Amino acid sequence: LKKRHERKKGGRLLRAVSGAAPLAKARAMHKLGKHAACARALEDYLRSSPLDVEANLLLGESLEAATHFQSARAVFEFVAEIAPDNAEGLKHAGAMMQRTGDPAKALEYYERALEADPRDQEAIKARKNLAAETALSAASYDTVQHSREQIVDKEQALRL
Repeated sequence: LKKRHERKKGGRLLRAVSGAAPLAKARAMHKLGKHAACARALEDYLRSSPLDVEANLLLGESLEAATHFQSARAVFEFVAEIAPDNAEGLKHAGAMMQRTGDPAKALEYYERALEADPRDQEAIKARKNLAAETALSAASYDTVQHSREQIVDKEQALRL
């Protein structure tokens, strides 16, 4: 859709008029909590305006609320691609990466969100939590039954 949109020249007014009804329907469905219907309406709208960042963010949020996590991940990655300075989109992309099991990519998106908005407390906290969670999982503390199992040099500990 993005490539098709880039090839077309002009027609901006026609796209805006044709997309007004699906966009209004999508916003109404989102307010009513009908996330699947909202996603369908946004997909109709995005056929004519695929680079609309706000509509893509709303689509990603609706897909996430409807528990379509992989689809939401793809949408948020697309938002990060078309709007690399949009901190909100980058935070959503990071959250979806974390939720779908890619912590390294999630950390990268949170870093980019902080580059876009260095004072964003939500991104700072999410980055800290993700870094700590990654460090804990790498250390494998959950498999240890007792602190003595963590001793590096057990012979020296016995001598001492």
